[in-house]
Amino acid sequence: MSSWLKWGVILVLISFPFQLNSFVYQVEWGRGFTNPYLSVFITATDIFLLFSGLLFFLNLKGNKTKLHGGNTFYFFIVLLCLALIIIPSLFSANNEIVFDFFITVKSFELLLFYLLIVNKILSTQEILRIFIYSMTAQALLALSQLLFQSDLGLQLLGEPQISSENPHLARFSFLSMDILRAYGTFPHPNILGGFLCMSTLSTFLIKSKFKHEWTFLFAIQLLGLFATFSRSAILALSFALILLGIWYFEKLKEKKNLVLMSLIALFTIELSTLLFMRGLLFFKDKAFLERLEGYQISLELFLSNPWGLGFSQYTLMMDKGTNVALMPWEYQPVHNAFLLALVEMGTQGFLLGLFIIIFCLDNLFKRRNDFLSHAKQLRRQVFFAIILAFLILGFFDHYLLSLEQGRLLILLFFSLASLFAYEGLPIYRIRTATGLHKIEADQV
Repeated sequence: MSSWLKWGVILVLISFPFQLNSFVYQVEWGRGFTNPYLSVFITATDIFLLFSGLLFFLNLKGNKTKLHGGNTFYFFIVLLCLALIIIPSLFSANNEIVFDFFITVKSFELLLFYLLIVNKILSTQEILRIFIYSMTAQALLALSQLLFQSDLGLQLLGEPQISSENPHLARFSFLSMDILRAYGTFPHPNILGGFLCMSTLSTFLIKSKFKHEWTFLFAIQLLGLFATFSRSAILALSFALILLGIWYFEKLKEKKNLVLMSLIALFTIELSTLLFMRGLLFFKDKAFLERLEGYQISLELFLSNPWGLGFSQYTLMMDKGTNVALMPWEYQPVHNAFLLALVEMGTQGFLLGLFIIIFCLDNLFKRRNDFLSHAKQLRRQVFFAIILAFLILGFFDHYLLSLEQGRLLILLFFSLASLFAYEGLPIYRIRTATGLHKIEADQV
């Protein structure tokens, strides 16, 4: 049974970046178009999660082993977030009972995902490696889409149908040329870019199994990220790499750190190029103007509902935040995960999220140079950089909260942080003039 359980978790980790889903239900919203934010899909990840969860609890009962929640504080935060998602939906005035039921089920799936990670069904190295390899495959697909300017016909793997002839797809304009941006198997290039940003940073956390493995993984993922032309993802990764470079500045001349130095230089050039081509006139940029409109709608919705609309209710209530008639494709969450949390989960949900971010950043920053081994010190510093990258991504987009893929991405790294914090404290023996003493050095 344990072998099947491991394979179930492996399939969960492989499948969640892909769009292998089937439509089940949509809230009646009177616009005629499919609204993905008011729709329910049964995904391959749902099936693998439920399968793994069943085997997991049967295995616990059969072996009479104890259920672990990881670090107590992290587990409490997960339960509190779960309550903030479910409770507002129960008291929502929208009477969308079916939709709220599915939201509740999918919320418990997030808890199940957390438990599967922190109970060490797979090692942290195995989890990270599966995620990185999966995203490297996505990067190769993205490069192929950029080259051919169309999809590769891999709809069975969740690839969207994209073509340069479709005027509604995301493009990058340069010198009067419209270049179709790469989607991978994601709904939008920015989402693929965000995932590749996180997988690239995660590569620092794995042990290289063969010569030049790091170089190969970094090169493919970076090229895949370039193919998305995602400014937010490139900005997030740039800041994270520059921060790591500052911490390791004295060691950058060492041969083993040439990869980091090259990444910093490459991304500085790439970011400067993108800002020059698209960012200098951002006040006239269509995407920027759309975000401003979303901020205004969010403010109106929050002021009228300071305790929250209910999770995933934003697009259903958008009409109450504006007097302007919106087109069906304009009904999407505000492009800011923090504003979205404020509107949907209310003041209490926003304050909880703010507390979690401040606690994690403060804890990691103050202890980034503790007396730890080089590997554990790097792990802590990389996690600080990952949180910074999440903050930048969340400031420019909503998918981290509005899409199941984004929520699983956040929870993946939150679970790993909980797992690292749960591990026993290493003991170092230091001989002094008064004898042999033991000191403890805490981990992430």
